[in-house]
Amino acid sequence: MRRLNPGSITVIALMLLMISASPVLSQGKEITSLHVGYSALNPPSSLVWIMKEEGLFEENGLQASLIFMRGGTTHTQAIIAGDVQFGQLTGPPGLSAYLAGGPVVYIASSQDMMTYQLVARSDIKNVSQLSGKTLAISQYGASADFALRLMLKHVEINPEKQVKILQIGDEAARLAALIKGHIDGTIVNAPFGLSAKQYNLNVLLDSTKLNIPYFNTGILTTRTIIRDQSDTVRRFMRGYVKAISYFKTRPEPIKKILQRFSKIDDPTRLHETYSYFRENILKIPAPSATGLQTVINVTAQSNPKAKNVKPEDLIEPRFVRELEASGYIDSLYR
Repeated sequence: MRRLNPGSITVIALMLLMISASPVLSQGKEITSLHVGYSALNPPSSLVWIMKEEGLFEENGLQASLIFMRGGTTHTQAIIAGDVQFGQLTGPPGLSAYLAGGPVVYIASSQDMMTYQLVARSDIKNVSQLSGKTLAISQYGASADFALRLMLKHVEINPEKQVKILQIGDEAARLAALIKGHIDGTIVNAPFGLSAKQYNLNVLLDSTKLNIPYFNTGILTTRTIIRDQSDTVRRFMRGYVKAISYFKTRPEPIKKILQRFSKIDDPTRLHETYSYFRENILKIPAPSATGLQTVINVTAQSNPKAKNVKPEDLIEPRFVRELEASGYIDSLYR
């Protein structure tokens, strides 16, 4: 495994100076300090911010520092090294870490399908016109790459032969290239309807309407933490499922958090984004074996080692199932 890049090491080192990942005493009560990573600024990733801003860590005896880390590889390395105890990630980074020998495991999944849309130039009005066109992603192997290839296959377009796929960078860079006419289409985080109208682009495909199972945003940790700190895992998950209930039932306070977290200033677009994800985030976020199988199948096309992986090797649903069986999750919606 490669080491963390210098920027990530500096961030984590600073956080460790401020707060150690070990139990501390606060007003006579033991509080477990930990570091929680996230690598995207989209609504599903805001769940850990909701936990932070609504005091759900403290409510469950936790003191958390949130650390933004760009890129799944850096994130999984930090988790394996023990610098970060819980990371909010999609399925591909965790699978890659597991294939490299990392003892990682997903304990939750807040979405079990893709939430991407394929947008194209105004003169491209349907998917049949994509053959021979140039499409853009962030980087090969990233979630956007997975999503684009799966969506194209679903509409019977061969991503290896019928289109050209380029690595361009983040969503802003890809949109700039599309608007300038340097590419023909790109994959974007949903919802993009209002922005598509603004930039005179067409939304050709919406992954949620294709019903493709996928391991979208989830919580990754290690088998070691589950073994040695199971009580911490349980407390974290109590806060996590409560954050989901807040997302679904408290629109106005959550929109304010989303506005700060996702940098969405336009009220109409903010409402569109919130409404879209309110329906797609799972009330009971048990890690999805079906969604992970999709990730495994796609990965196996380029990495034969993935063919030997079973979804159960990478998921541990018992913490969510315990909360479900106890009636705790249902009680949050009464």
